[in-house]
Amino acid sequence: MHISRLFYFLSAVLFISSCTSKEPVFETNELVQIPSLDQEILDPEELFEGKEIIELEFCDDCIIAEVQKIMSDETGIYVLDKTIVKSLKKFDWNGNLIYSINESGSGLGKYVLPFDFDLVDEEVIILDVNQRKMLFFDSELGTFEKEERLGDFQAVSFATLGNQTFAYHLDGRTFGPGKHFLGLISGRDSTADSSNWVYDFGNSDYMAVEQEFSKGQEGVLFAKSMNDTIYSVDERGFSPKYYLNFGEKGLSDEIRDGDIMESRQKIMTEWPYFHWGRVFENSQKLFFLWSGDQGERNLSFFDKKLKKTFLLKGNDFFPNKIFHLDEDRLLVYITPEEYMENDIKDLNKEYKNPVIVSYKFRANKK
Repeated sequence: MHISRLFYFLSAVLFISSCTSKEPVFETNELVQIPSLDQEILDPEELFEGKEIIELEFCDDCIIAEVQKIMSDETGIYVLDKTIVKSLKKFDWNGNLIYSINESGSGLGKYVLPFDFDLVDEEVIILDVNQRKMLFFDSELGTFEKEERLGDFQAVSFATLGNQTFAYHLDGRTFGPGKHFLGLISGRDSTADSSNWVYDFGNSDYMAVEQEFSKGQEGVLFAKSMNDTIYSVDERGFSPKYYLNFGEKGLSDEIRDGDIMESRQKIMTEWPYFHWGRVFENSQKLFFLWSGDQGERNLSFFDKKLKKTFLLKGNDFFPNKIFHLDEDRLLVYITPEEYMENDIKDLNKEYKNPVIVSYKFRANKK
């Protein structure tokens, strides 16, 4: 793994400067401590009884160079490539392209940096961090409907909460050292309510994690970069729900609050453990991706009933990029680099688009 890929830089943008230094007050249930050092190794074959492979169509208008986010609904699979192709594509459950949103540019209905997207009702909403606006498209046809400007803040990711309300993550890098308010709950036309903001080190946002917000049957979760607290999110705010306890191997505040180059060097020499995004929950389990020895990314899950943590690892390659979890199945995607380097049953080594894999839970493992 190339550690340099952990870091990204944005062009200069405007951010809120009216933050205060007071500690926020959360209304939350008891924080669940997840033992993340004491993990039992579990072969994925013991957890799943079968898989379905969906190869996404590969054509001139279908190309996905780099996946930033995948979501799905009953009608298909939505894939965002925000940096290279700058496109959002929808495929059906057989992998056939339905449409491609290629609206790069400035002006009405156009985006410059499509940094995130979400699905709500019959709409696809794309966040453009450069022009500070949200673009609304019909989820069935991919046609542009309208756009709305954000309030007086800059968001880098978001989730819809219903009733015209959104949860946002603000990039804390321009705030400098120390803790700042980095998340907010806001209606489309209302002023952000600072009492609900996530309070964390601004410098920690120099490291991006994959898919900060996740949605499932248990609600919306938020897990940001270099922070092992997982938040439950609703219209009342961000409430700490889980804590991934890596003990003495966890990230120190010195790294989280340090200069980006110095922190990067410490991570590359000390190799601390920390969560890496992609936190998904059903009624029985909480899956999470984390960085371990030598920066290796691992997929684990916390069994709520047993109150134990399991590391998924077997003799064969098992993908770790989750994008959906329900009571019956786990959905992941495999990049072309991964399936070209590993022997995966029923999958040819021919460089094309990412591949979707659906794993079905064994009846006694749900």
